[in-house]
Amino acid sequence: MYESFKVIPLSLLQNAIKYGRTGDVEIVFDERDSELTFSVVSYGDLIPEHELEKIFSRGYRTEKAKKMAVEGNGLGLYALKVVAEAHGFGIEAKSTPHGDRTRNEAKNIFSVFIR
Repeated sequence: MYESFKVIPLSLLQNAIKYGRTGDVEIVFDERDSELTFSVVSYGDLIPEHELEKIFSRGYRTEKAKKMAVEGNGLGLYALKVVAEAHGFGIEAKSTPHGDRTRNEAKNIFSVFIR
């Protein structure tokens, strides 16, 4: 079971590198009480709330991702979700406006909560 754990950070990093605009990726560990949060932060296109709700679904890619010259089939974040759920971990994706709002830039944070 723990062999599958490596899917989690690899999926998050691959996603941030593929879809980030700047190439900068930040990895954040935050330990509070009995929970460890592992987050990957990148700067790319703003992901609308209605798309964030589906981002971990099998085969789902955002409208913007479909238009980019980036290959993908929407399975990376889905695999992450399956593994996280098997381990009893929580997952979350946030996208907040950042930088030049006319260019729809955002700070995107994908997190896994390990309890």
